[in-house]
Amino acid sequence: MRHRKVGRKFGRNSAQRKSLFRNQTTSLLKHGSIKTTLAKAKELRRFAEPVITLGRKHAWSKYEGLANELTTTLSALEGAFSGASEEAQAALKTVVESNGKVANRFPSGLGALIKACKDVAGAAEHMDTLHKVRSAQMARQQAIGQASSMITERAIVEKLFSEIGEQFVNRNGGYTRVVKAGNRAGDNAPMAYIALVTDSVSDTAE
Repeated sequence: MRHRKVGRKFGRNSAQRKSLFRNQTTSLLKHGSIKTTLAKAKELRRFAEPVITLGRKHAWSKYEGLANELTTTLSALEGAFSGASEEAQAALKTVVESNGKVANRFPSGLGALIKACKDVAGAAEHMDTLHKVRSAQMARQQAIGQASSMITERAIVEKLFSEIGEQFVNRNGGYTRVVKAGNRAGDNAPMAYIALVTDSVSDTAE
């Protein structure tokens, strides 16, 4: 009896299993659905769903209000920094320019700007916003790093935190569905489709 044994082994060691499910998670997020054995499809849920949760919790729509607040704050800081040192002005310029170029992410240079604000009169009232943005930026970067450890393609990581994350932004779990697909010719292994949940997926799923 397999007491206190979590997960299926599939005749592989831990490194081989991790590689298998990294590849399958990437394929699932890339194509929306994949066909595999029923046992692997059910096990894949344990790997794919936590990754999708990261994308959902840190989808850009969750941060848009804070990003807009940052843009307003940067405009206000330009006046306060008019008499600041060249180093402080350079820190602000870096963030302003980065903020104008990036999309769906926070600008670079926030840490240096926060340090510069400490020595600039009139900047203290904006520190709270800068600290909130910096904390949000670090949390999102950490989530992206965690997801990257289970996804083999950078483009799919970006898709996860944009398209897929927005797709499930109001859904708390249950992002995938397993649908049986008969038995495989040859070894008669039960097969199944595992797919991201959409309106078009059959409700006869396991």
